[in-house]
Amino acid sequence: MTSPLTSDQQSAYDVLTDMLKQWNLDSLVPDVLRMVQSGMNQQQISIGLQDTDAYKKRFAGNEVRRQKGMPVLSPADYLNTEQSYRRILESNGLPQGFYDSPSDFADWIGKDVSPTEVNQRVGYAVTAAQRLDEGT
Repeated sequence: MTSPLTSDQQSAYDVLTDMLKQWNLDSLVPDVLRMVQSGMNQQQISIGLQDTDAYKKRFAGNEVRRQKGMPVLSPADYLNTEQSYRRILESNGLPQGFYDSPSDFADWIGKDVSPTEVNQRVGYAVTAAQRLDEGT
C-alpha cells in the first residue's frame, strides 16, 4: 500500500500528467506516479520521462536530430511545428489523414524541414495538380 502524496507531490503529479495528456502520452502517467512516490522532483521526472520509449516515439524527430548532431526542439516547439505543418496542409485542401500523423511530421522535423519550406512544397504540388486538372 502506498502512502498518499504530499501537497507538493500532488502538485507535481498534476502538472506533469496534464502535460503528458496534451502531448498524447497518457501511457506515461503511471511512470510519473511511480517517480513522484519515489521522491523525485518535477524536474527530475521531466528528465526521466525523456528516456522512455513512449517519449522517444512521440518526439521521434528529435531522436533523428540528436543523431545528426542537430539541436533538439523543446516539446512546445516540436508541437508548435507539428501544428504549423497541419495548418499548412489543411489550408491547402489536403484531406485529413493525408500525411498529417506525428510519424509523418517526425520525418520532416528530423530532416529540419521548416514550416515555410513545407508551405512552399505544398504550394508547388497544389499548383501542379491544378494545372493538370485544367489540362495545361
